[in-house]
Amino acid sequence: MRLFKVLRFSIALIIAVASVLFFTLASVQAKSNAVELPAIVVDANTGNVLYANRADEIRAPASITKVMTLYLVFDAIQSGRLSWNTEMPVSKYAASKPRMKLGLPAGSRISVRDAVNAMIVLSANDAAVVAAEYLGGSEENFARVMTLKARSLGMRNTTFRNANGLPAQGHVSTARDIALMSIAMRDHFPQYYHLFSQREFSYRGQVYKGHNRVLDRIDGADGLKTGFTGLAGFTITTTIAKDGKKLVVVVLGGTSGRQRDDVVVLLANAYMGSASRSTKKRIFAQWNVAQSAWRGQPQPKNVQPDTNNAEIVTASVSQRGNRATEPAKTVVETRSTISIPVKKTVKVETSPTTMAYADDSKKTVTDILKNEMSGNYIVQVAALPDKGSAEGFLKTIKKSLSDTNVASLGHVEPATVDGKRVYRVRFGSFGSESEANAACGKITAQAYSCFVVAN
Repeated sequence: MRLFKVLRFSIALIIAVASVLFFTLASVQAKSNAVELPAIVVDANTGNVLYANRADEIRAPASITKVMTLYLVFDAIQSGRLSWNTEMPVSKYAASKPRMKLGLPAGSRISVRDAVNAMIVLSANDAAVVAAEYLGGSEENFARVMTLKARSLGMRNTTFRNANGLPAQGHVSTARDIALMSIAMRDHFPQYYHLFSQREFSYRGQVYKGHNRVLDRIDGADGLKTGFTGLAGFTITTTIAKDGKKLVVVVLGGTSGRQRDDVVVLLANAYMGSASRSTKKRIFAQWNVAQSAWRGQPQPKNVQPDTNNAEIVTASVSQRGNRATEPAKTVVETRSTISIPVKKTVKVETSPTTMAYADDSKKTVTDILKNEMSGNYIVQVAALPDKGSAEGFLKTIKKSLSDTNVASLGHVEPATVDGKRVYRVRFGSFGSESEANAACGKITAQAYSCFVVAN
């Protein structure tokens, strides 16, 4: 009997030790696996960054792009430009988009409700373009509004070229910017946020299943969006709400959907315990009509009044430091083709403690339209042969500038010149050539050379 008790105690002790080791190793493994991918974990209640690796690396976001498309659709519904029952026409251009798609015939129409569900669940590229053309007049103009809205949210390293995330030159974002966008979506449109937890929806008698497997793998996961293209790899932004805690986990550049999802699960499990229940520090102010991206934009035609807009029916249940000298080796450019670098392994960067930037609620899309993006002029300082040098040089320049508005527009842009990869150190874009020249003058005053180009 005594031997039996000793044996039972020994087994219990072994199980307890094994459990501790398992969860400890899971946390370590989360960091180990995530080191190969650009990723960020943010406490959505406070904005604290709990984990970051290559979080500011410029990447193609793939269908995560549709989060901003949906943001602007929700914005239009809230501001009265759309109703859930508005029927939007399908153009030949929209119908021509590749899968994933609903297969909408050119000349047909689709309701806003069905288009929203199709974008969330199926990641339908054709539905995204339909909404973009209806609201923006053209996908190109809609993408311009997307970029303007991104800038007003603090997404300083993001440029959108289309509404669906299909590969396009200069269509880029970062894990940090995507985290900001994800938090803004929840904070500004909480009444619609439950739509992102849908697993399926029905359209014209056919049931479409969703792609977001993480919803079923993490307790409390309630969104948000997955993506994939050959250029971007497998991407995801995931939101988790549990016991008053809120996390956003963004992972980019996965080599498979399973690998990407595994990293999300490991990161969520490793850092949920570090999240706060505090909601005193808000990243974004509550949305209001004055913030609408569509203020001052042309009104779409034939918007039916929505008498039951509240009911959403789903188809299924800087201080200056010492200035470093300019790198001696620069690259003289003769032509350029933008290409997004995709690397598999880079050492973990030092994690910042808070988001680098937050909401500027005074800066509406209309303000930016007038002051920043009405033209397309870029200030170029250098083109360097490796990314690390370019990012370090940019950081030094930004620290030297007393004008924080100009400094905030600094970025590194990869390009291929005469068959060689270079990394441009640039600022912009600016609304006019005179604004770009003024910015270049401020940079020159700090003993750096620069020139203005029409992008």
